[in-house]
Order: sequence, then C-alpha cells, then structure tokens
Amino acid sequence: MPDNSRLQRHVGLAIAYSAWKFYESTGEIGYLVEEGAELIIQIARFVASLATHDDTTDRYDIAGVMGPDEFHDGYPDAPGEGLRNNAYTNVMAAWVMLRAVDVVNVLSPRYADQMWNRIRLRPGEVKQWRLIGSRLRVPFHADGVISQFEGYERLKEFDWAGYRARYGAIGRLDLILAAEGDTS
Repeated sequence: MPDNSRLQRHVGLAIAYSAWKFYESTGEIGYLVEEGAELIIQIARFVASLATHDDTTDRYDIAGVMGPDEFHDGYPDAPGEGLRNNAYTNVMAAWVMLRAVDVVNVLSPRYADQMWNRIRLRPGEVKQWRLIGSRLRVPFHADGVISQFEGYERLKEFDWAGYRARYGAIGRLDLILAAEGDTS
C-alpha cells in the first residue's frame, strides 16, 4: 500500500494548536516571542498558500490533502492524489490563521521590532489570514452534518457485513484492506 502521508497537512496544524494552547495556559509572552509566534505564523503562511479562492461562492478551498483518518488519500478515480476540503484540515487551518492574527495583535506594538524583523511580516498578510480563515469552505451533508471531506457522501458504502462474514473480527480493518491491496 503506498504511503501518501505527505498529503497530511493537519500534522503541522496540530503543532500550532499545541503552541497556542501552551501560551494560553501559561501566559508566557517570552515563549510566544521566542518560539510560539514564529511557529504559528509560518504554519498559517503555509496553509494560506494552499488555499485557492472560488470566485463563484467567494469561499476558499484546500485540495490535495489527506485527513487524519489516514485511509482516505484520494477519490476512487484518483487514489493518492488527495482530497478536497477535508473538514478537520480546513477547520484547523481556519483556526490557525485566526490565531496568527491574534499573535500579531498580542505582540504589537511592544514586541513588534523584535518579532517582525525575524518573521518578516509582509503588508496585507494579517488581512489575508483573517479573510481566508473566515471564508475557508467546510463541507456539509444535506442534513447539516459536517462531511469528512467534499464528496464523502458520494462514496460507496463499505460492505461491513461481507467483511465480518469473511474475517470475523475486523478491529484492524486497515490491515485487512492493506493485505487485499484496497486503498479506496
């Protein structure tokens, strides 16, 4: 089974989340100045660079990702090419971009010179993070439930009964499917 973990953008997002939570829990501004701010801002820059604007809906999309379920790495007709608008990835990306805005607000103006020389904050970046973070698409099913990713509801239902009949315990379904060469 091919390893497409390179498409997992949510890992960096989780690191940024931890950095912000550490600052929030401790109130250590020194941590934010020395390490946390740069980490959060660079991750916000990265995910903002992945987002593309849809003029029709005035939303932003992130395509070509693999979510944290570590199994859906693409659509049935394009395995390994990533998914479009993975809910977890997009929610966390929006969160990180909005926390990057918060970081700038917390550190301005007292720590601005110390930080912005190192991070090289560009004109319009904060505005861009705020815009993308508030307009990033999160897919929903028709009944209002968040969809795992765009197109999830069109996937064929898994044959749970058939696999239980063939294998009994399917607690490690990932290994069963990998042994069968099934990545869809």
